Amino acid sequence: MPEILTFADPEETHDAIAAFLLEGVRAFFEYVPEVHLAMTGGTDGTQTSLSFLKLLTAQPVDGRVHLWWSDERFVDYDDDLRNDKQIAQLVEEFRLGSFVECHRAPSPSDSDIETAALRWEKEVSQIDFAFAVVGVGPDGHIASLFPGHWDINEPRAVFAVTDSPKPPAERLTFSFATIRDAQNIAVIATGVSKAAAISGAIAGKNSLPITALASLEQCSLWLDDAAARSLPTSMETE
Repeated sequence: MPEILTFADPEETHDAIAAFLLEGVRAFFEYVPEVHLAMTGGTDGTQTSLSFLKLLTAQPVDGRVHLWWSDERFVDYDDDLRNDKQIAQLVEEFRLGSFVECHRAPSPSDSDIETAALRWEKEVSQIDFAFAVVGVGPDGHIASLFPGHWDINEPRAVFAVTDSPKPPAERLTFSFATIRDAQNIAVIATGVSKAAAISGAIAGKNSLPITALASLEQCSLWLDDAAARSLPTSMETE
């Protein structure tokens, strides 16, 4: 059973994970000079990343923070559909480049998607992620691993998705194994639309990618009250 933390609303949830990341990064910097984080897209992921950047602006760290994204839509770097676009721009705007580096997945301007996946896998497979922040969709998907369209035993660190059930069809995604191997995994879910996926994960609904992730010892669930509404009250903590 994963640790479950609940908060009043999405903003509190995003800020709580950001504070958790900052505390964790500082702890890692006592032993290593660089820390790698796998971030997520969508509203929850972007707002969490933004909260984290604001904390770093106010409280700079003595080390280098590397931000990666566990899935990316295979569109041009300046396309608003990119998960990393806004955060990469804010790192520059906030002048955080001296200690924050954004690692952006390849785009169609670099190569075709299969070549891009090979290039991205070569980079990602060399990284040990201290933290992974993972969003969850209403259908229980994580990254670009969708129910009925994923393989828990996929051996590649990164692979191309060309038939995503959620547009756009072409994406680059971390495999389950890459996310699973992060030392700390924080799943974020806010809003009533996520409640069924979260309750399904806790109930052990094996068809959902989130279920496999929630079963890991290093995984915690960060929920607002709406996302946690279908859970027994005894499971909720603050």
